[in-house]
Amino acid sequence: MNWITREHPGVDRVACPWLIEKFVDKRAEFRYVPADHHPLGLRGRSGLD
Repeated sequence: MNWITREHPGVDRVACPWLIEKFVDKRAEFRYVPADHHPLGLRGRSGLD
């Protein structure tokens, strides 16, 4: 599964990939995108950081 978050992560978003890979999704792939990028037109939907 792809996980998407804003580029230039803070400490909290640096630790999250480790937790996700260890406990949620062992084959996770992470994408760091610009803050103004809204993949697939998902602007305004919950779950987007």
